Amino acid sequence: MYTFLKNNAVLHGDDIGFVCDDIYLTYNMACTNVERLSARLAEFGVQSGSKVALITENAINFIHCFMSISKCKAVCMPMYLRTGVEKFNFLLKFYEINYILSDIALDTMCKTEGYIEKVISSDKQYYLYVNKRYGLDLSIKNIALMLFSSGTTNMPKVIMLSKENLLSNIEAIKKYLGITRKDRVLIVKNMNHVSSIVGEYLVALSSGSRIYFTTKLIRTKTIFDLVDCQKISILFAIPFILDNILNYRFVEKYTLNSLRIVNFYGGKMKHDKIMELCKKLPGVNFIYSYGLTEASPRVTYITKDELFERGGSCGRAVDGVQVCIRDDEGNTVTNGIVGEITVTGPNVMQGYYMNQELTKKTVRNRVLHTNDLGYMDGDGYLYVIGRKDNMFIIAGKNVQPEEIEGVLNSDSNVTSCLVRKQSKDSEKICAYVVLHDQKDDCIERLYLLCKNHLEFYKIPNDIYIVKELEKTVSGKIVRRQVIHPENVLKHR
Repeated sequence: MYTFLKNNAVLHGDDIGFVCDDIYLTYNMACTNVERLSARLAEFGVQSGSKVALITENAINFIHCFMSISKCKAVCMPMYLRTGVEKFNFLLKFYEINYILSDIALDTMCKTEGYIEKVISSDKQYYLYVNKRYGLDLSIKNIALMLFSSGTTNMPKVIMLSKENLLSNIEAIKKYLGITRKDRVLIVKNMNHVSSIVGEYLVALSSGSRIYFTTKLIRTKTIFDLVDCQKISILFAIPFILDNILNYRFVEKYTLNSLRIVNFYGGKMKHDKIMELCKKLPGVNFIYSYGLTEASPRVTYITKDELFERGGSCGRAVDGVQVCIRDDEGNTVTNGIVGEITVTGPNVMQGYYMNQELTKKTVRNRVLHTNDLGYMDGDGYLYVIGRKDNMFIIAGKNVQPEEIEGVLNSDSNVTSCLVRKQSKDSEKICAYVVLHDQKDDCIERLYLLCKNHLEFYKIPNDIYIVKELEKTVSGKIVRRQVIHPENVLKHR
């Protein structure tokens, strides 16, 4: 991955490559910083087979560290700074992580015996923690990136992505974006995600596009100010950001005429909201992408024109990738029939680190079983309807909570909702709903909406109007959250 930066330095060294608020870096400057840092890492033994946990919330520092680890041919493992101390130390020990690289001192977090702090820059900009008890793992010498992903247990999965995985997806994304050196790209999401690293940063860097970050609070005003001031042409977003844009009252204050693409992912949006966004920003091509970390991450995409015609679709497979719907026996099903979404292609992960059993279950005969349910139409467009592991049984019948949530979300006053069984052994369905206007006494309306659009056994027995629902950093509803009584406003 370091090659992308080096090539830009050779060809366009004096051009500005990275901007973060008042910091401007040319490709030469960034390359020099990376070479200096990687040399220091090499002095302490960072090499092929080394596992390096990277901890920083600063985008520019992330770039320098990520590229330095890459130059050393080691494996980068981004971790969140705000991980609980006990969990943090457990992961370090369980996965025998050789090094921790950070831009802040981690003395209070590194309780695991064996980590020794090393000063690797005179201004103490970076801290390296070395654990010599853990040896090299030559089985991962072809792995470029390992990412923690939440699972059904408290033990996170670690997804292994090779250089070939990343390169194949980078090229596929570049193709559907039509990105060039002339583009100016704004990245506002945390850099720890594969979507940010591969789908945004590396895609832009490999295209020679100028990349913008900000340390400011990510509000709609901040985004629009940057778009207009810096002539941003491509913005990457999640539905939460687009919801805020949709509700922003001062759009007319901005020209936004440089913005040509908004690529969004990380959760589905209501079709009518997408249509409203298209009307609000008519000159922008809204592109929705579906994917998962195990697929490096993009699997399908759909452009604005197709979104108008095929509401609810995630689009067709990106270049080089094949999508197929299969039944529980692994057989391909016909168009229109719901089954598990499977993916084949050079983007499919190498497996889960130190978990062969889960790897064999998830990747069979080089086919990635996503655990997502969906169907395809006759033209090869994919429709995702939910997760297999979210499904529950009521009255002996399978219920997909996403279907019920889709009906509830169709109400214009619903901003988000969560549907699940009351308890493991219960036959009752509960719906938790957040409203835009909390004064709206709409429980009966929501009940009738479900009654008119769902089979009788899928109608929620209890509807709770709540102040808020917990979400992940990428904007997805946390399914196993605890709903406290003080959070409930109304109940039917």
